[in-house]
Amino acid sequence: MICGAHAAKKIRLFFRRHVRVSAKLSQFAIWPRQDNTDAFFAHGFPLLFGVYGCPEDKDYRDGGNYIELYYGYTIRPSGLPFGDPNTEEDVQKGRDGQLFTLDQKAPAIRYLKFKSFMSWSGMECTVIAEIALWGNPESGE
Repeated sequence: MICGAHAAKKIRLFFRRHVRVSAKLSQFAIWPRQDNTDAFFAHGFPLLFGVYGCPEDKDYRDGGNYIELYYGYTIRPSGLPFGDPNTEEDVQKGRDGQLFTLDQKAPAIRYLKFKSFMSWSGMECTVIAEIALWGNPESGE
């Protein structure tokens, strides 16, 4: 969880991870925290976010080396706004996670960056219980 305590201070809402192999990713899924179904489309669960990748031969610390793999929204099946109770369909989607397809033209990456632009509650906070990746490792690994 990445949270900012002071709304007046702009904070970076992203995290980077080493994928451990150079891989061409095809899909990913994210899950909200599972301890409270009321938080599935609330609190810091990302509403608008981006996923970026950095190839193995580039410096992962340089933000200019990241390629956009996905930019979009999480979808609440009921279509209800933030603050309304979750429907059974919303709860099931929260338990199942949300699956996203990545840009297939992107090269293999070694580092992944997840950046939240807006949470469901509007808090300057990102709360994800789990992220899963699917793809094909480059040959030789």
